[in-house]
Amino acid sequence: MTALKRSIILVLIFLGFTCLGLPAQAMDLEEILNRMDQVEKYKSVYAESTQVITTSDGKERTFKIKSWAVNTGEKQLMEYTSPARVKGVKILMLKDGDDIWSYSPRSRRIRHLASHAKKQKVMGSDFTYEDMGGGKMSQKYTGRVVKEEKLGGVDCYVLELRSTPEGPSYKMITAWVGKKDFMVRRIDYYDEDSSRPFKTLYLSDIKKVSGHITPMKIRMKNHLDGGETVNEYTRIEFDRPIPDKKFSSSRLDRK
Repeated sequence: MTALKRSIILVLIFLGFTCLGLPAQAMDLEEILNRMDQVEKYKSVYAESTQVITTSDGKERTFKIKSWAVNTGEKQLMEYTSPARVKGVKILMLKDGDDIWSYSPRSRRIRHLASHAKKQKVMGSDFTYEDMGGGKMSQKYTGRVVKEEKLGGVDCYVLELRSTPEGPSYKMITAWVGKKDFMVRRIDYYDEDSSRPFKTLYLSDIKKVSGHITPMKIRMKNHLDGGETVNEYTRIEFDRPIPDKKFSSSRLDRK
């Protein structure tokens, strides 16, 4: 067999695998993380959501929240609008969540939270401040592609990720990422010296809104105490102009 014939056969084999939908080479972690960053990228977003916190004994608390964010979460502002006891409470996160401020209309005080507050739960929910922080996945994590499998009927890459020095405090996370849209469907969170996740994030009801792929329902399940928190968007608008003064810590006490 001549070298030319061998080359032709190899090309035909490659084309055959491509037509069958079988990639000649699996996508590497760096490319997957970069694609995830592109999917999550936005200039600005305004949202209204309902948050339901279910405690370990089955009791429920429901909050209504308005939120504003720019530059993929570099600056974020949350304002609680219901119930009456928390109405007007605001949480401001700057520098991708590294700089946190809060305001309570009851005390009329603007507080600057210490850096260790990032690990604390937000308003008694199962989300911490660092869970809500912005930043790029490619900068926050390193790791490997473990396997490919279906999750809820969606073909996913399964990633085992560990935090970089600039990343969150978790020992490790396992993430299921859609192979077609690069949207996260699930994340398992691990602490030090633990072989089982202590909480799991589920993202569902994924839709395209103004060209942005986004989950309309986000659920955090706490495996330690059995509680969970569910956030559901009732309204979301991307690329809506938001004045920079909206994210000023000195203006948190203003309407």
